[in-house]
Amino acid sequence: GLTTGCAAAAYSPDGKSLALVGIPTALYIVPLEGGGPPRRLTVEGMDDIAVYGGRLDWGSDGQLYLAGRPGLLRIAPATGQAERVSIADTSRTLASVDVLPGATRAVVVTTTAAATNDSVGFLDLESGSITPVGEGVNLEVDPPRRLVQSMVALWSDDVKSEGTSRVTWEIEPIGDDSCRLTVT
Repeated sequence: GLTTGCAAAAYSPDGKSLALVGIPTALYIVPLEGGGPPRRLTVEGMDDIAVYGGRLDWGSDGQLYLAGRPGLLRIAPATGQAERVSIADTSRTLASVDVLPGATRAVVVTTTAAATNDSVGFLDLESGSITPVGEGVNLEVDPPRRLVQSMVALWSDDVKSEGTSRVTWEIEPIGDDSCRLTVT
């Protein structure tokens, strides 16, 4: 049953079911409108996302997408049959996935093995290529008060032509339990 805890969850596009990733490697489909008990699926190649991280999304194509250390699995919720979506850059781990309408692309967060360098990009679900949303560096780091970053947006030629942006995050304590965030 569902006694092992939950590492990730996603609603079906029609809102009638909930997919749950149990700890360590169980995938359940839970009917939300009185359709019977949760159904456990056996998924080949499913990694322990409670240990290695990862996220789940239910695409508009009716398939489940599970991101994690070994890449991205496309899972048929009726059968549990899984297909690995090829990722061109295997040096990075998928930490998050959000499948866009039409299920041809997804917004993904990738990270390095040491989890020291995260980036956001668009994943083409057919080719496996990831187009970064932007590139940048931390120019100044003064925890927990100040962070200054540079970024070049890469999602379109028009935006790229605008060049490098500079963002400053300043955190100012207010009292014992609040703070003010100023972004310029």
